[in-house]
Amino acid sequence: MVESSVQSTLISDGYAAFNKGDFATVRELFCDDTEENGEVFPLWEKMDHEGPIRGRTAIIDYLTGLREDGVKAKLLAVADHGHTAVTLDISTGGEGPHACADEVEFDASGRIKVFRHCVAGHKHQAGS
Repeated sequence: MVESSVQSTLISDGYAAFNKGDFATVRELFCDDTEENGEVFPLWEKMDHEGPIRGRTAIIDYLTGLREDGVKAKLLAVADHGHTAVTLDISTGGEGPHACADEVEFDASGRIKVFRHCVAGHKHQAGS
């Protein structure tokens, strides 16, 4: 069971909004574009390690593309650790079923600053 906290509720709301294609809600979950020590936030680290996506508009464009490709995500659990949470989720559509753990870092205002997709994960093949 997912323990209710401000962070887990925000994350749960974000997954629901993503699945409905409600990107206005998803956008508001991310912090405003800011620069800190030469880095631009918010930041989304993709599992393919091609480099991060920086800024709310670029992140929303990326997520919109995933949803247009038929990707849906089911949140299974959230573990809160101060300004950081770890999620466990399963996504379907796109390139097939995928399960992973993501690390989500929040700023002081409680909005997402960094989303590290698939900190640990495994891609499943059909029938496995």
